[in-house]
Amino acid sequence: MARFHRTVDRRCLELLRRCPRGNEADDDLWSFVPHRELPPWSWRHHLRERLVDRLRRPFD
Repeated sequence: MARFHRTVDRRCLELLRRCPRGNEADDDLWSFVPHRELPPWSWRHHLRERLVDRLRRPFD
């Protein structure tokens, strides 16, 4: 839904919240939906993931 409509509804967000992180739908949220429209729980996961990635490869 995010890829086609560039937005998601509450029902889709609730389904995604219950799924394990790191799936294709999760990536689509960050690629196609404006970040200001994303819920706080998605930010916490995304920022943590970026921090871990940066710690693994500090000079990329």
